[in-house]
Amino acid sequence: MVKAKDFLSYLCEKRDYRYFAGVVCPGLLPLYDNMSSEFMHYIPVVNERVAIGMAIGASVAGLKSSVLFGDYGVFDIIKFKTIFYNIYRKSFLSIIHTDNIQIGKELKHYGLDFFILDKNFEKKFKEDSIIIVRSGVFE
Repeated sequence: MVKAKDFLSYLCEKRDYRYFAGVVCPGLLPLYDNMSSEFMHYIPVVNERVAIGMAIGASVAGLKSSVLFGDYGVFDIIKFKTIFYNIYRKSFLSIIHTDNIQIGKELKHYGLDFFILDKNFEKKFKEDSIIIVRSGVFE
């Protein structure tokens, strides 16, 4: 189990992620409950493509950015992470809530780095990772 507050603190204070956009997802409620405008900005959006577009814009502007949503946005992430990286050589962090084990297979197929969030997340973390959050992982 991971404390949502500790996870956000790690992202914002140790890794300097300050800009987050996403479609509200019930599986990520512990993250939303621990967000603070003192150290980060979260922009709720209507769909995954808008979140990705905002994260790309923030990355191009030199900010570390992240998208948050459920597994329904995975194929948009695959498509846009690949295109964006090939054009700008920059990327964004992706945090996805899913219990679907097929998602990992899809991400591997496209050669995208991902890991499943657990208490050892600091050792696994990479700047452009896709972090899979399973139900019940947050305390």
